[in-house]
Amino acid sequence: MIDLRTIFICTIAVELFLVLVMFLYWKTQKTYPGFFKWILGIFSLLIAHILYSFRGTGPDFMTIALANTFVILSVFLKLESLKLYFHASAFRRQVYLLFIPLALVFYFFTEYIDISLIRTIIVSVLAILILSKSVYILLTRCSPEEMLFSKLFAALYTLFVLVMLGRLLEWWIVPVNRDLLTPSFFNDSLMFMDLIISVGTTIVYLLLNAQRMNSELELSRLKAQDFAERYLHAVKSAKACVWDLDLTTGDLFWDESLDELCGSHIESEKQLKNICQSFGIDLDNISDLRNACNVGMGQDYLKTEFNFSPPYSGMRYLLVHATTACDGASPDRLSGLIYDLTSLRKAEHALKESHRKLNLLTDITRHDILNKVHIVRGFGELLTRDLNNQQQEMAAHIVESANLIFDLISFTGQYQNIGMQDPKWQDIAILLDSSEIHASIDGIALTRPESGTLIYADVMLEKLLFNLIENSLRHGGNVDSISLSYEYSGNSLKVIYQDDGVGIPEEDKEQIFERGHGENTGLGLFFCREILEITGLSIRETGIYGEGVRFEIIVPPDYFRVGN
Repeated sequence: MIDLRTIFICTIAVELFLVLVMFLYWKTQKTYPGFFKWILGIFSLLIAHILYSFRGTGPDFMTIALANTFVILSVFLKLESLKLYFHASAFRRQVYLLFIPLALVFYFFTEYIDISLIRTIIVSVLAILILSKSVYILLTRCSPEEMLFSKLFAALYTLFVLVMLGRLLEWWIVPVNRDLLTPSFFNDSLMFMDLIISVGTTIVYLLLNAQRMNSELELSRLKAQDFAERYLHAVKSAKACVWDLDLTTGDLFWDESLDELCGSHIESEKQLKNICQSFGIDLDNISDLRNACNVGMGQDYLKTEFNFSPPYSGMRYLLVHATTACDGASPDRLSGLIYDLTSLRKAEHALKESHRKLNLLTDITRHDILNKVHIVRGFGELLTRDLNNQQQEMAAHIVESANLIFDLISFTGQYQNIGMQDPKWQDIAILLDSSEIHASIDGIALTRPESGTLIYADVMLEKLLFNLIENSLRHGGNVDSISLSYEYSGNSLKVIYQDDGVGIPEEDKEQIFERGHGENTGLGLFFCREILEITGLSIRETGIYGEGVRFEIIVPPDYFRVGN
């Protein structure tokens, strides 16, 4: 017959194995809150059983008082582990200080009043209360997916509680002097159940963790599937074609929508090779392909636009977006979308053609109106020679109005092409070298900014600079110097235009950009603002009246670059 001490040794060996396995699992696998507390709970029970095994050979304080304290600590740690696993709040750390007086109580009933029944009652009652709380958490906090394992967990705890109650009742009915290693039915049952509970609850605890992990993986899979469906729907809604290039093998992938766009599978492959060629990738050169991430793919985001004429169809205009994945964590690849811009480009062409014809009509109309204005001006000037003073004054007003009409119509001719051409990258330092600007600043000191900073703006940016200089010369008084410079602030750029004239009064700083404000046509600075706003730039006046004007042109990020 195997004695209880042998069972103790087996239990110690099993618990030591469980501690090592659980610790390695905790260090190498994903776990959930409370897992380490469970390991500490098993470890505490291991210490208690080691101390129990020295009963009769070691000091009673260690083999009885401390052993009983570690048993209660083990059950308490496992309770906190379950609380954390089921997303309940943890116990305060100060609670663990209560185990010090508990150890002293066991010591008192060991050294001074050696009554094993009282010690058994204390251990059993505390363990039953903590286990009952654990059963309550298992049955009330678990999710539907965790219900099966939680009920199995609770059943093991309940069975252990029943054995403890039977043992306590046995000791109460037959109050003979005995200890934990005294052979009896309930003592033997308790030892076997202790071993079964240690192994069984740990296995179920691992199954709970695995169940939750599987649930999260399934949820992640469903979310990924839902995202993929949403992405596919978005791509289809945008009428975009998906393509992908494996930079390791050179394999190309594309969906069937590209075949529909290009007319055939062969044509799709041909155009994708042309796209890769535009990005600096030669699919026929394996070494070039493998070095693409290191050499040719310096940018994370790539874009190009090209056109081609598929068989049995008209010209197609395509916009290609691509991103690179060259982090080494997965196969290097180039992936992106292809948009069909054919209808948009045709609409743009039709719009530009309509605008061109309207401009032609406007030129003809302007020319005819100016001819008539010339006649009005000529006859008005003739009338002023043969009229009396009052009539001459009236005729002078006619001539002045005709001159103003002439200036207005001539001025609109200069700005009729705003927005007609695509914006482009321009260097202000180069624009200031134009012959028109050179002729306007004869005798004025002009300080240019350093060349190399490019600004993305409408092609009439040069006209804007000329207009600012013309305003300085016309309204600035005795202007001797004009300067343009750059100020970099974070991701933005300020183009600073200054002169040494009279400046602009505070009350006029906002109004000067309104249509009709100022002398002459009243449209110069208004059109300057309109030119800048085409590409998101803005302008304001921040100078001090009496010290000259200071116009700040604010260039947002991505609309300027420094270098070639």
